[in-house]
Amino acid sequence: MGRAAVFMLISVTLLAGCATGRQAKNQPKAERLSLVVGPCYGTCPVYSIELQPDGAGRFVGTEHVAVAGTRSFRADVAAQGDLMASLAVFRPATGSVVHTRCEQQVSDQPSYTITWTGGDGRATVLTHDRGCLSPANTRLNEVLAGLPAALGVQTMIGNR
Repeated sequence: MGRAAVFMLISVTLLAGCATGRQAKNQPKAERLSLVVGPCYGTCPVYSIELQPDGAGRFVGTEHVAVAGTRSFRADVAAQGDLMASLAVFRPATGSVVHTRCEQQVSDQPSYTITWTGGDGRATVLTHDRGCLSPANTRLNEVLAGLPAALGVQTMIGNR
């Protein structure tokens, strides 16, 4: 009777593992993040970053960057999670396209387009002009300024 009980326990555990695997496949996929940094009137870096939920990323340097062209990178998953949490505060409602509001405007600043894309393909977009000032935008500017270092792509952008 003891062996049969152990066999039954092992069988149930293995079956539970299979069921958990099936449930995990049915879970919604985590969001992908893309960031496009547009030009200013000077020599601001122009580049884009695409980041997959597993940390795989693609950097495309366009103008005034240390590395021009496309490069793959891998972000630290913990740093990526911190970044996504920091950006979540500014994330618009799912499926919407929102522009940040300005209380004051400073000219000659780069623009940012941040896109969250869900597992279902729905995109949520926030556009922001770095010169668009307000208390909320000051915090967003801080998050965006730290993004290259957090993802490990600062050397591709350079010190500008």
